[in-house]
Amino acid sequence: MEFSKRVLIVDDEPSVVGVLLDFFARFQHGHADDVVPAYSAAEALDILLRRAFDLILLAWSFQGSAPAGSRASTC
Repeated sequence: MEFSKRVLIVDDEPSVVGVLLDFFARFQHGHADDVVPAYSAAEALDILLRRAFDLILLAWSFQGSAPAGSRASTC
């Protein structure tokens, strides 16, 4: 089966990632999506260096990181 869209889910809360993975698994639109989870900004960056995505769902902030919008938290 060919994948229609690639989706990256980035959040350090496993429960949030799980809900979104479940949503995409149940979403019926005639195509299978390639949904990839990442549990940290560093892991997401590593994945993004190797693959392109059509949609990225990104957490507003991560535990132990600089506030959203600050220079330290942007890639």
